Amino acid sequence: MKTKSETPASKLIVKNLGFLFNGEVISQLLTLVLIIVISRQLGDVGLGKYSFAFSFAALFLLLADFGLPTLITKEVAKNKNLAKDHLSKTLTLKFVLNALTLLITVIVIFISKRDFETVLLVLLAGIAMFFYNFGGIFRSIVQAYESMKYEVISKAIERTIAAAVGIYLLLNGYGIVSLFLTLIISNFVYSIILYFFVSRKISKTGISFDTGYWKQTVKKSFPFWLTLIFISFYARIDTVMLGFMTDYATTGWYNAAYRIIDVFIRILFLPIIAIFPALSKFHGVSLSKTKLLYEKSFYYMLVLSVPIVTGLIFLSQKIILTIYGNQFINSVIALQILGFALFFTSMNFLMGYLLNSIDKQKLFTITTGTATVVNILLNLILIPLYSYIGAAIATVVSEILNFGMLYYFTKKSNFSINILKLITKPLIAGIIMLIGLYYLTGLSIIILPI
Repeated sequence: MKTKSETPASKLIVKNLGFLFNGEVISQLLTLVLIIVISRQLGDVGLGKYSFAFSFAALFLLLADFGLPTLITKEVAKNKNLAKDHLSKTLTLKFVLNALTLLITVIVIFISKRDFETVLLVLLAGIAMFFYNFGGIFRSIVQAYESMKYEVISKAIERTIAAAVGIYLLLNGYGIVSLFLTLIISNFVYSIILYFFVSRKISKTGISFDTGYWKQTVKKSFPFWLTLIFISFYARIDTVMLGFMTDYATTGWYNAAYRIIDVFIRILFLPIIAIFPALSKFHGVSLSKTKLLYEKSFYYMLVLSVPIVTGLIFLSQKIILTIYGNQFINSVIALQILGFALFFTSMNFLMGYLLNSIDKQKLFTITTGTATVVNILLNLILIPLYSYIGAAIATVVSEILNFGMLYYFTKKSNFSINILKLITKPLIAGIIMLIGLYYLTGLSIIILPI
């Protein structure tokens, strides 16, 4: 397959961003519809169990990632000749790691003395994530070749199967276990489709045991792995802690809000996925191009995030009641608080991936690790006091802390950004939008629970 080096970087980024945006919108809409059906058919307790099972499994299964997909994307983007070695040797390593961590997941949830249904759901969630993570190697190759359409097609098919079959089963009373079995099948199909695309369009793969290569690769990917662990714990630990420290209904209220935030996190993450290969290629070749791409990306991230955050905070009650119904009224305040976190999350990913692209991934690991530790400590303090609202507050504080650290490190790395200059126009637009919504809807901005 041609490397597309002849395609101007800006045009390729826009093209890939278009593929990713359209595909992610479709995938997230299907996911949201599925979540709505789960919440309405199974209630807050059902949504709480669903969220707890996948969050718990994710904390363990992502340990098997070892940062390999990020490393592969970065290295293959620079040198396409590395694709075949990574596909054969790293794929085998990935399978072994996934199998081991799945076993650990089952052992830990079993000894935690949860009820039988919860143990079963965590097991099924772990198997589903096993197939999704296994496909991560193929996904990283596709991203390195900047052929995002293959990833988009694979994900759209997976989400269509999950939503269509899952909704049918739930509406016909088959219960939550049948949904989890459906998700196992859909993620297996996802990996198979990605394998088909990569082997046909990019490079053949196979099975290769090379312990020397494994040690060298894991050593290089270790900082990426630590960062992923911290990000995963940061994103999932609040749900797991709520599941252990409160009840599934409370966990469901929190996750009803978080699922909405997650949709926008994934959409705002798309430009970062699209520019990461370009940033990696520019690094060491043209500092001016790297700076220009980063500054433009920072500005457009502000343009996207400010109105989204404004709308989420102001329209939170309408959003929650329309999507989930009155049973989830307690989710309104969580959505408003988490809306603030969304702004910082989007900027943090951009600054973090800049550090990854300029070979300073250890700094991203340090900031993410620090924020994760602070988040866990705040959850331990705030959840017993304020329940799910405490978990939301902990998320906001941790994101602000992470933002400050990342901004400091990117500035020290010669990538200084004048935030006040860049944010002026998006902020004015957000204020105008806020005033317009206030007079058009007549809603109060903050809806506090009684």
